[in-house]
Amino acid sequence: MGNGMIVFTDLAVKLPQLIVLLVGLVIALATWKRNPRPSLWALIGFSLFIILMIASSLTSALPLTLHQRNNLSVQNIGLIVAVINIVISLLHALGWGFIIAAVFSSRNKTA
Repeated sequence: MGNGMIVFTDLAVKLPQLIVLLVGLVIALATWKRNPRPSLWALIGFSLFIILMIASSLTSALPLTLHQRNNLSVQNIGLIVAVINIVISLLHALGWGFIIAAVFSSRNKTA
């Protein structure tokens, strides 16, 4: 299986999630005038999730690519993939922070 096929297969498996994120993006845009701040946070969060979904699919082919092009050892490839996955995980947490901000940013304050 080639690298392109690995990425395509990974994205195809994630298609239901991608559709939900795109729907969330459209809803955030549609409600912008009524609720600008929550819509902005949601828009940022959903966009970040979409970017991360594509990035993580690209990294699914990374070990094979690193081995084929650079002849890296398994240990080096494992370290590179681990660092990338840590960064992706931290960015996922940031994305959830934006979604949480979107959910709670329009709440009325009580005395």
